[in-house]
Amino acid sequence: MWQNQASLTAAESKLTKAKKQHDMLLESKQLELSRHLKEISQRNDEVLSFIITFYESSMSCAVLSH
Repeated sequence: MWQNQASLTAAESKLTKAKKQHDMLLESKQLELSRHLKEISQRNDEVLSFIITFYESSMSCAVLSH
């Protein structure tokens, strides 16, 4: 009986350790994903800004030429 309890305690300890490692890995991956998404968002903002500026300058040139 005591041996079963010791085995159970050891298994619970390993499970707790594995869960902590998994949680740390998950948090790390979430932070990495968040950084990548932020970079993509910033690039999208830059491209949109460029497109808007280009479009606006093209439209003002078109208006001036008429």
